Amino acid sequence: MKIAFEKRDKEDDFSILDYYFIGLSREEKVLKILGLKSLIDDMENYNNNLSVNGEKVSSKIKKRKLKNKRKISKKSGKKGRK
Repeated sequence: MKIAFEKRDKEDDFSILDYYFIGLSREEKVLKILGLKSLIDDMENYNNNLSVNGEKVSSKIKKRKLKNKRKISKKSGKKGRK
């Protein structure tokens, strides 16, 4: 099954489907059309609610990302002072 997205000449030219898909990426639009978007959302909700040793996995991932950001910012700050 092929789904084609037509290019519009004017940005003002909207259809009802455009309003339905506002804020979604191209892949999410295809999934939503095929009815798979809700399945993927359910999987993401399941992953967000997983816990290890009483702490949610999603919060551990967020902490790890924050820790990595701090490392990068400290390194760049030291280079700026020299």
